[in-house]
Amino acid sequence: MKFSARPPETIHEAALYFHPGPDIPEFTKIPSHEERIELVLGGRGWVDDSGKLVEVKAGQLIWHIPGDETICRSDPRDPYSCLNVRFGIGEKCPPRSHAHLSHWESPESARRFAEQVVRWYVDESIDRDGLIQWIYGTLLIQSRRRIGFAEREKLSSRTRQVLVELEGDEASGRSLAEIARSVGWSVSHLHAVFKKEIGTTPHEIVQVQRLRRAKELLASTELSIKEVAGQCGYSNSAAFCHSFRQRTQETPKAWRLRHRGRG
Repeated sequence: MKFSARPPETIHEAALYFHPGPDIPEFTKIPSHEERIELVLGGRGWVDDSGKLVEVKAGQLIWHIPGDETICRSDPRDPYSCLNVRFGIGEKCPPRSHAHLSHWESPESARRFAEQVVRWYVDESIDRDGLIQWIYGTLLIQSRRRIGFAEREKLSSRTRQVLVELEGDEASGRSLAEIARSVGWSVSHLHAVFKKEIGTTPHEIVQVQRLRRAKELLASTELSIKEVAGQCGYSNSAAFCHSFRQRTQETPKAWRLRHRGRG
């Protein structure tokens, strides 16, 4: 088996951080021989990405390399919290091989992962090499599960910011117009930029995420088709079934039966 990225040599720290409400974060510049992960679990913060401050919220994964700066601003009315993991690496200043900003599959899944990381980190009976492989492997899967790293790094910072939100949790509830305004664009300009830089539309990205989430629920739960449709942001089960069949050539029921294990 060939790894797409070299795992770190050591793990220096794994802890949950809850920022005090009114205080300004004392951000840190990542030193040489270290990679650091900030997985946001709640609240609102801001981090420097290519010279621009980008808002980060629950479920967003920030993968730092030497020279990057940790979260530098927090909303005093909704201070951020995050999982903080520090890895020791062999190279002094390696090139970036993971997206700086990406999004976990859901805030709930991010929190479960964070809590398990901390439980195993403080348990001295857990094998350290195995723990590093598990944490690092999970981070790689989550950071690369959507738009690929190489493609993402070529995008403008505002496009990456919009992409992170579109790939995020359906419960955020922001309309495309609100997302466009947050980066100073109109909806028409947003569509034009996405077609030029990514080759697709914001609507298509959202539909792909909905389909992925629907497949996960169909394969791993006993939720009804109506319940799956509701959790994935469809207006009703008929709209869900039409979209699902159009993209997979199967009904949700048939797909579920085909992907269920046999006892």
